[in-house]
Amino acid sequence: MARRRNLSQPWARPVLGAIALLGTLLTGYLTVVKLTGGEALCPSTGCNTVLSSSYADVFGLPLALLGCLAYASMALLALVPLRLRGEETPDSSESIWETRTWMPLFLLSTAMAFFSGYLVYVLTTQLQAICLYCWASALFSLLLWVTVLVGRSWEDRGGLIFNGTLVTMGVLLFALSINSPGLASQPRPEATVTAPSSPAALALAQHLSNSGAVMYGAYWCPHCQDQKKLFGIEGAMSIPYVECDASGPNAEPQKCRAAGIDGFPTWKIEEQTLSGTQTLEDLAEASGYQGSREF
Repeated sequence: MARRRNLSQPWARPVLGAIALLGTLLTGYLTVVKLTGGEALCPSTGCNTVLSSSYADVFGLPLALLGCLAYASMALLALVPLRLRGEETPDSSESIWETRTWMPLFLLSTAMAFFSGYLVYVLTTQLQAICLYCWASALFSLLLWVTVLVGRSWEDRGGLIFNGTLVTMGVLLFALSINSPGLASQPRPEATVTAPSSPAALALAQHLSNSGAVMYGAYWCPHCQDQKKLFGIEGAMSIPYVECDASGPNAEPQKCRAAGIDGFPTWKIEEQTLSGTQTLEDLAEASGYQGSREF
């Protein structure tokens, strides 16, 4: 009787399962943060900048939720066949369940890896934010794809390339569709400040402008909107503001890149860099404001 071949490496599925479970935990955490309106634990403001951007929602759903479902599906496809050994296939020592799930593993990991590549492009060119969670998820997706490729001896490589090309084209069309008007989640409008400015808030805004301080932000950023609202109508119009998103009004993204901005809002006051929404008291202290502080 002919000896059956081992088409798959014994370590491949446990490794795939471990990476997929890590990705599920990461994106699951971000999904909870997004749905509850909280802030992610992150060493930079870039993570929350990404979560609050228009790119964080797809067709009304958190993008992190879709990622969580994809990672969970990878984990199930990788690990469940190890428990359902069943009958072996005629030409290999794999079980039927193992054989049937390798192609879905390849197709899903290919879609995840290439879509992660698109998200990295958006992160670096559009949002210009440092998001460790985003880079970690992109790394997990790439590792899943590479592990699927090297973890099995693929006999029909022509079919593999053909199927991979179809999936890549589908990912490209999906990426284009979520940026199309009427399909993508629309960017949040610029802040509408309705409360009048107190004399102290207006004086602080004018002081910040005269002292050379700058607030960097994006029109869709809710934290930037909150910052402007603290100043009131007149004050919000007086603060020195630079729009970092190229699609925003009076955008100057080159200034944001030159200043090394990695999240919104960011204040540059003399030699200080203040990240996130600041209280007026903190801005007054940082800028050396000597006027009334009855904000």
